[in-house]
Amino acid sequence: MFWNVINEDDRPTFVQNSTKFTAENERLIINDILQRESGSTYQCILINYGLEPSVELRQEIRVEVRPQSEYVPKIVDERRSITVSYDQALNLPCQLEEPREGVQYSWTIHTEFEHDHLVNHGANLQRERGQFLGGIYTCRAENQFGYDIADFAVKITGKQIY
Repeated sequence: MFWNVINEDDRPTFVQNSTKFTAENERLIINDILQRESGSTYQCILINYGLEPSVELRQEIRVEVRPQSEYVPKIVDERRSITVSYDQALNLPCQLEEPREGVQYSWTIHTEFEHDHLVNHGANLQRERGQFLGGIYTCRAENQFGYDIADFAVKITGKQIY
């Protein structure tokens, strides 16, 4: 089994193991692929010389290289200002437009008392009634391609002071 790359002139060129390519068994690994390589065609060729007549199988794979920005998590822009009664629980979802692999979440709060204090890891921030402060809650959704942040202004009403 070996791999060829099909050039613009439709001539196959044998792919040799190098820093760019690793061809092993049925896998072809392309390292440091570039945007301009989108549309390249690779061809896997399996030849069995042990049978009479010899058997040849070919499979072509076309590479599509997407911009890295397509994989950055994007937080949905909803409910950025929330008013919660003191006797209600707080539930803030950090919702993505599309699911993404390997996303890590973190929540911080910025109030007149606390500045950028980490309060939670996870896609949803939940606090029991009376167990949270009003202020700006910031969700950060991050993966290996980048991050997005969203601020949620939380105002508490009906707080009783004795």
